[in-house]
Amino acid sequence: MNKSLLNNIQVILPDLKITELFVEAKAITEKLGLSTHTLQTLRTDGSFIKGIHYTEVNSRLILYNLPLIVDWLVNRHDPNSHQRAIEIFQSSLLSNRRRSKKKTESPKN
Repeated sequence: MNKSLLNNIQVILPDLKITELFVEAKAITEKLGLSTHTLQTLRTDGSFIKGIHYTEVNSRLILYNLPLIVDWLVNRHDPNSHQRAIEIFQSSLLSNRRRSKKKTESPKN
């Protein structure tokens, strides 16, 4: 996560713990004041991207990416800035990290 994104998040949510990356709607409403109806609207109108801003664990549980939602709120009128935050998030995922090449020793006869 880049420093400006982290600083924005810490200003808005000073007590945010890294373990609160994906949270339920209740946490979003408590921390940011967005209603569950607003969250649903942002999902259905395409403002939030499935797999980026939120994920559907099952039919009854949707988890939201709290840092990216905070960044979206701060940068919703500057899509290029928010896109950089999305790219940083995606690059931080384990699935997008390069595998280190291990040196293999030749078998001894």
